[in-house]
Amino acid sequence: MGIFWRAAWMRLLLWLLIAPFCSAAEATPASAEDLRAQQLVGSVAYQSAVAEFDRDYDRFVRELIFLTEIPAPPFKEQVRAEAYAKLLREVGLTDVQIDAEGNALGLWRGTGGGRRAPARSRGAPRHRLSRGH
Repeated sequence: MGIFWRAAWMRLLLWLLIAPFCSAAEATPASAEDLRAQQLVGSVAYQSAVAEFDRDYDRFVRELIFLTEIPAPPFKEQVRAEAYAKLLREVGLTDVQIDAEGNALGLWRGTGGGRRAPARSRGAPRHRLSRGH
């Protein structure tokens, strides 16, 4: 994997890890955010997630190419949503469905007892999976 893509995916993964703990109403000083980001990046959980992503990178790219090659003009995204829903089921998500707007949704049950967060997509997937509890 090239340096550019590795850095891009690391930033995305970092954002996915930090986003649940941030809110617009709770603005914190930049130094506190920097410290929290450093703690997250240095954590065993983050390093493990990056290693897992690196191991699964080729599959991720194949699936992304597969999905983006499915024609899906605006308001005609059903075939792509069905393909994405199938992929969500194949990786173990439960309660997979396609809502009225064409979003493929599924629940990835975690083991940590945290908040529930559905995995979702609108047309082309923005994020491959989100962990929910």
